[in-house]
Amino acid sequence: SGVDLIATWKLLGEKGILQVLVEGGPTLYRALLPTGLVQRLCLYIGPRLLGTSGLPFFPVSSIATLAAAPYLKLKGVRQIGESACLDFALTPRGHNGFECTK
Repeated sequence: SGVDLIATWKLLGEKGILQVLVEGGPTLYRALLPTGLVQRLCLYIGPRLLGTSGLPFFPVSSIATLAAAPYLKLKGVRQIGESACLDFALTPRGHNGFECTK
């Protein structure tokens, strides 16, 4: 169920669209990150902490070791009012570690 992300990316590429901005939360991350289509991740962090009542940030399954964890390379940080944008590049190693939970 849902959109076939790989087919969608292929169709966009055939139409000459080479960059896509995707906004979403844990459900979209869960679907998109394991595909290997993500090259850059911009995380916006606001001045509120929700604790356990909030949604999980990255809905990935347990990662047994630090070496097995997805690797994000920090490319920049911007302050936007009271929030921050963390700009990460996913390295090739970063695509190997995602096993998303349902």
